[in-house]
Amino acid sequence: LDEVADAWAEFPGAAVMLPVGRAFDVIEMAEAAGRRALVRLERMGLPLGPVAVTPDGRAQFFVAPGAATELPRLLYRMGWDDADLDLHGLGRGAHITAPPSD
Repeated sequence: LDEVADAWAEFPGAAVMLPVGRAFDVIEMAEAAGRRALVRLERMGLPLGPVAVTPDGRAQFFVAPGAATELPRLLYRMGWDDADLDLHGLGRGAHITAPPSD
């Protein structure tokens, strides 16, 4: 944490990269699809975790670690494995830019 504070002191506004796969995974999709999914999940009364929108128009759902690995199998079980989905699971080894970084 001290290293981050020092970096911000030297480079105000610098982005912070978060490692994915230990405390959380990320399911990423186009912003419009993410907004529709969020509305549906809320209507279903499901508990929601953090959701972010990137400057380039991607919605990022922060989910439990390991969820990204399960995504292809889940899509297959739902019959969506051949669908042209703009949906990506980010897990161990990936990094994302922490909001509200540009």
